[in-house]
Amino acid sequence: MNMSYPASEQRTLGHCLARLADEMPDKEFLVVGEKSWTYRAFDDWVTVLARGLVAQGFCKGDKLAIMLPNCAEFVALWFACARIGVIEVPVNSERPVNPS
Repeated sequence: MNMSYPASEQRTLGHCLARLADEMPDKEFLVVGEKSWTYRAFDDWVTVLARGLVAQGFCKGDKLAIMLPNCAEFVALWFACARIGVIEVPVNSERPVNPS
């Protein structure tokens, strides 16, 4: 696996995932409980999410608060944001608010 990039090529985590999906599409990428995704399947999901974010008007430099539990959807949305240059702002819904 060659992870060196020409200077002109994009190098976000979202684009690294796409490159790895091309290099090893059938290799397991993510396992959550009983469910698993290959690099290709996960990259396809990220692409759909990224296109949806763009269709909703998100663009590079925008911020998106993500309030999800630790789950595959959180990871996919995080990669989708990275792919289009949107800044992910994770919100921990599990942590109690301390009013002090």
